[in-house]
Order: sequence, then structure tokens, then C-alpha cells
Amino acid sequence: MFYWLQDPGWDRKGVPVGVRGKFGDKKLSEELTNRYITLHDAITAFGENLGWKGNVRAFNLEEDSRFNSFLAQVADADPSERQKIADYLAQRFAESKRERAPLPPVAADVLTFTRARTLFYTLLGTPTGGHIQQFLIAALLHQFRQRYGFLIRTHHPDASDKSDETAGDIEELRDGLLIRAYEVTVRPDWKNRISNLNIQLQE
Repeated sequence: MFYWLQDPGWDRKGVPVGVRGKFGDKKLSEELTNRYITLHDAITAFGENLGWKGNVRAFNLEEDSRFNSFLAQVADADPSERQKIADYLAQRFAESKRERAPLPPVAADVLTFTRARTLFYTLLGTPTGGHIQQFLIAALLHQFRQRYGFLIRTHHPDASDKSDETAGDIEELRDGLLIRAYEVTVRPDWKNRISNLNIQLQE
């Protein structure tokens, strides 16, 4: 419709000149997105999506099922009616604008996601012999597993699993059955201890 206003002699069959390419559909889609318009669903090149790529001149809009009904309705529109239709479409685009307002300033005592993430990693790196690390992992497991009916049980990180008769420092149980077990270690040689863990599990 907007092209028709600029080129009154357009036959409504051929794809408007300049639609395809980085200065056509891609540029228009990019500018709509930059203006927070959502009616185009963030499409980056609608001409390409419609099958016009490499075949623009052979494409007939009046024979395409996506366009023929609309073109038939506006075929007899005079210039003033074309302008009204274009204005209506422009209004539809404008109404689809969804601009997110910036968040208000956050007080220093509010625990935001970023601050919580920083706190989590600070605690995770605190030398406590594995105690804080076990607490953090157990807390996360409790939060995300309780909805499925899992019980999270912890054991002393320094205790031997064999003497403690456990499968790991943190255990997941459901209906009294052991589902998963985790080892908590801050030892620098933890990679060398994986084989020992495998042997113990096999036993």
C-alpha cells in the first residue's frame, strides 16, 4: 500500500522495486525492530521468507494465495482510499509497539539476581573444607527437587562413605530409595580420586 502511494502506476502484480536486499526488506525489518514494533514478529527479511529471494521478477502477487484476496479488495481503491488504508496499516504497526520501561533504581539492600549470583560464587570460593559448598548444592537440589517428591539428605563432608554407610556427601532419595549421590570435595587432587569413587560404587 505504501509503495502504491509512491508509484500510482504499480500493476499490483510485480513485487515492488527495491523490496529485496539490505536496503529493502532487511532494512525495513531492522528499523521496525529498533523502534520496538512487534507486528512483524522480529522477522529479519520478510521478502526472503515469502519466497521472493532470487525470483523477484517472476513472482506474481495476484496469483499468490497470501496476497490475492487483499489485492482484489483494494483493486478499485482511488488515491484517497489508498491513503486511508495505508494510514490504518500504519496505525496497526504503531499499536504493536512494545517498549519495555527501564527498571527503577534498586536499593543496595535488595538482593537482585546479579547480586545473588556474585554472592553465590563468593560463597562457593570460600575455604570451609567443603561445608559451605555442600550447603549451597544441597539447598539448590532441595529447591528444584522437592516438587518431584525427592528428599535431600546430607552427611559430613569429611566422613568416609564406607564407614558412614552412605553413597555420598549429598543424597537424593524418593520413597526411601536412593536415586542419586554427590561427593563434595575441595581437594586439589579431586581428579585423581574419581577412580577411587568408581571402585567404591562398583563394590
